[in-house]
Amino acid sequence: MRNLMLVLLLAAMAILSLGCSQITTPAQAAAPVVVAAAAPAPVTAQAAAAPGISAQARKTLADGTQQLKAKQFDAAVASFQKAVALQPDLPQGYLTLGRAYSAMKDYDQTVAVLQQATKAIPNNVDLLVALGQAHTARGFHIDPRCGSPHAGIGASPGTKDDKALRAQWIEKSNEDYRLAIAVYDQALELHPANLAAHDGIAYASYRQGKYDDAIAWASKALEIAPGDYGRYMTLGNSYRGLKEFDTAIAWYEKAIAVNPKEQHTYKYLWESYAGKQDWDGAIARLTRAVDENPKNVEAMLRLGQAYARKGDLNAALGSFEKAILVDPKRGEAYAFAAPIYKKLGDKAKAEQYARSAEWYKPK
Repeated sequence: MRNLMLVLLLAAMAILSLGCSQITTPAQAAAPVVVAAAAPAPVTAQAAAAPGISAQARKTLADGTQQLKAKQFDAAVASFQKAVALQPDLPQGYLTLGRAYSAMKDYDQTVAVLQQATKAIPNNVDLLVALGQAHTARGFHIDPRCGSPHAGIGASPGTKDDKALRAQWIEKSNEDYRLAIAVYDQALELHPANLAAHDGIAYASYRQGKYDDAIAWASKALEIAPGDYGRYMTLGNSYRGLKEFDTAIAWYEKAIAVNPKEQHTYKYLWESYAGKQDWDGAIARLTRAVDENPKNVEAMLRLGQAYARKGDLNAALGSFEKAILVDPKRGEAYAFAAPIYKKLGDKAKAEQYARSAEWYKPK
């Protein structure tokens, strides 16, 4: 069975605290590359028909895959559990069962299944990588730096209790990131060139604020496979975390070059220009981005922010209004524009946009 390259989430929230770059949840609609949490890849028809899989297990896997595709999660779980029971030495059974639990956002079960798998089938690189990614997904899910709803439950924002709860959840998430790295290390002992493990360590290091480690591992991965958007983003985000903004910008430009359609890269590009308070540089670069793609809402939003920081409120409003014309449901555009209208004395417009911002806020 060939290595199943499991998707690592490479994205970020629009915050200057650097807390959540590269990974996001479906609820954060303003964030880039919104995808499901890291999960084992589906069993293809070819994999299900591979030698060594019994006919009954093969049919059960195929049934579960179709059920999962139809979002019949309970039925899919039952099918994959049956496949594991039929053939406990079959990695695909565990991988797809983990995928089903991940699709249900039950990350505790995802981790548990893959831990069981690595014990039942030792030294399997696919399973080890999948377990590492499951730990990463669970860590992200509870990480208050990414807006997790777990943080601060029962406490008013900014209070001592809120900060204490936030610190507890950050430590819980960091523990999962550390466990992920440990599992990836095991995978690399078996397969030193495994890219998923390199990427996984780079991301888990980044999430903990270990930017130098993240840079080292992402750089190693690029030596193995150059030209990857996600690795360029890891490097950009890590250098931004180190406040080496010019270097971060250079890596974001590389990311844009290989994936110019990914709009959200411009958010991090903007944050790097903002980090060094280069408003003119940001305006020039983001203006070019909008000229190149008049539907680039992300660049329009960041261009508006740059104009606002510079003090050109009318130009800022113009950029936010362009963003609204392209995407009338982008709550962030209304949220940015509302206080400017208020500052310019248009109270009615400010209130209207504040209501729109709340209405279109990601649920």
